[in-house]
Amino acid sequence: MTQKSSARRAFSRPARWLSLLAGLSLLTTSPISPVQAAPAALPGGKTTFVVATAKLHDGTVHDNWTQLGWYRFNASNSQVEAETFVWRQDAPAKELVRERAGVLPDTDCSGGTGQVTRCQVMTAPRYSARSSPQPPVHRTGGYHLRTEGGTVYLDIRWPRGVTETWSVHPMPGLARLDWVRSNNATAGYAYGSNAPISARREMATVNQHPELPYVSTSWTKNDAKGEVWHKPGLRPTGYRRCDSTSWCMTQFQKTSGACKDGCGRDRPMTSIQYYLARVSSKDRRDTWWHWCTCLAPHDGACYSGNSHIKPLLQVIDDDHKFRGYVGAEASFYPYRQAEGGPRRHDMLSVFRMAEPEPASGAVRMRVQ
Repeated sequence: MTQKSSARRAFSRPARWLSLLAGLSLLTTSPISPVQAAPAALPGGKTTFVVATAKLHDGTVHDNWTQLGWYRFNASNSQVEAETFVWRQDAPAKELVRERAGVLPDTDCSGGTGQVTRCQVMTAPRYSARSSPQPPVHRTGGYHLRTEGGTVYLDIRWPRGVTETWSVHPMPGLARLDWVRSNNATAGYAYGSNAPISARREMATVNQHPELPYVSTSWTKNDAKGEVWHKPGLRPTGYRRCDSTSWCMTQFQKTSGACKDGCGRDRPMTSIQYYLARVSSKDRRDTWWHWCTCLAPHDGACYSGNSHIKPLLQVIDDDHKFRGYVGAEASFYPYRQAEGGPRRHDMLSVFRMAEPEPASGAVRMRVQ
């Protein structure tokens, strides 16, 4: 062994020991943190969304449906839980019957001259708090957020391979989801915030809100219509809030284009009766019911036929302020005999009545 190699080994031993000691010193002075996966983000930074979706298609196969409820997102496990009400054309006829919302307007806002008829407010099957304290349909799925071309997209996978994709649009105190596609549904509207689903505002607050832009996607008489903006939108200030039944508002619209061809010579009036009422005090459920006055059998009578039944969910922002509605129409034709069958005459839709205003070039429809 040469003198040179012995010297090299003699030098390298203490150097290695010094390196090991330095490493041990770092281990004892620096705490060890467990390696954890970064949590998933929330859509627009929001946990709770009110959501309306639907399957609406052309043709005589009457398997269309509308759905209304809420999604709760959990960033810690990338899961989303849905609680929803679903109304299907192909359900048994006994499951398509309108039900009472549990609201009878008082005489301060109904029954008088220039007021709506005093009627039990109707809503969709199984939507009232009495028949369904909680939404009857529960699902849990997974979600993923991705960015493409500067837009954030939300992909959801539900059980049985059902998928939904939305684009995410932050707003002050809210996040809006715009429909992109699904392998099951054809349309949808959604808004979210960090307010719990139990947070809601009373009709006194709703009554003071300025006009709300109103856009819908609908189906009737075997025809699925594209997205249409209604002109005007919902005008809460035009409603009269009831005195003792303060959770209800009504509006008697004296004339309308919508009712001009509905009843013939015997009842030529074109007025519309509107009712907007709370359905549950424990969550965001409201309901919107309206019908042409001329359809009632006589003056002062309530209409029990094919009225418009539109369950609603309040849009509530991070500060618990009322910002509008998402909703679904579930108006199933109540008679057995009809040209083309009763399901041809159902009226189904999903919609939102909330900001923002329509973009230029959007299809508009005058409803008055």
